[in-house]
Amino acid sequence: QLCAALLGEALAKDPGYMDVIEDWVEDESLWVRRASLVATVYLRRAKCSEQGALDLDRRTLAICDALLNDQEKYIRKAVDWSVREVVKRHYDLGRKWLFAQADSELTRSARSTLKLAAKKLTEHDQAIFLNSLGG
Repeated sequence: QLCAALLGEALAKDPGYMDVIEDWVEDESLWVRRASLVATVYLRRAKCSEQGALDLDRRTLAICDALLNDQEKYIRKAVDWSVREVVKRHYDLGRKWLFAQADSELTRSARSTLKLAAKKLTEHDQAIFLNSLGG
């Protein structure tokens, strides 16, 4: 958690670090891949314009997209957490991403991750999403 907090604070102060963090998605270490997402949870503290925050959340979802089918439990938890944070900050962006994922080929574990990530959707949207996801 200390590492995530430090990375998140650095990212919140200088969103330019996102360029480096995005490269970590391909790392062999599950902890480096996980850090690429956990650091984005702290973007709520970012000192940037609304458009800048929206762009960072789009990039966060691109990382989630890349890691959604990862088989590591801790990566899936990070995807879930990051998506929920995006939904809290930019509801429509997170909602659209979740629904787009429901239409893609998913592993069983990815479906479970998306079900958890959808918890921050409104009750109505969550019901529609779970139905489209097949669960």
